[in-house]
Amino acid sequence: MTDKEKNTIEAMIAGDDGAFAAVYGAFYQKLYRTAYLMSGNRADSEDILQETFVTVYLHRGELKNPMGIEKWIRKILVRKAVKLLKRKKRESSLEALLEDEETASKERLLEDLQGVSPQERAIQGEQQRQMMKLIAGLPVKLRTVVILYYYEDCSIREIAEATGSLAGTVKSRLYQARKLIREGLE
Repeated sequence: MTDKEKNTIEAMIAGDDGAFAAVYGAFYQKLYRTAYLMSGNRADSEDILQETFVTVYLHRGELKNPMGIEKWIRKILVRKAVKLLKRKKRESSLEALLEDEETASKERLLEDLQGVSPQERAIQGEQQRQMMKLIAGLPVKLRTVVILYYYEDCSIREIAEATGSLAGTVKSRLYQARKLIREGLE
């Protein structure tokens, strides 16, 4: 973290609204991705983000360590997402997983340059869709650890902090999720 980023976070903690806006801008995309992976749709993702940043704004003075801001915000986001998903009591579809047309076009171009055939690309696409369908079908607690571990590159310890669980519980949930996904792929 640079001195400028640390100063911005400290100013946010002190109550500077401009600094809060800068922090919001710095973390929005990554948090949106996490919220979208957890909820499966844009509307719920926006709701989760809104609730997360309202909480961050209201409790910004409680952040003791500016270096830990990302973990702190992620923890708030995960709790808001789980709460929203439990409240709605429904499973979401993740068919449109962060693949806007621009990203898909770039990936196709890269594959074409690497000699990936259209058939191989179709098989890979189908495998990704099937995998996302299986992840979407997991219970919220299992889906959360899979998303944080595989898509957000969080460590077991970071996931435990974000979900309020023990590291052993996170490992157990990852094991259960992998087992269910493996069974679904067979």
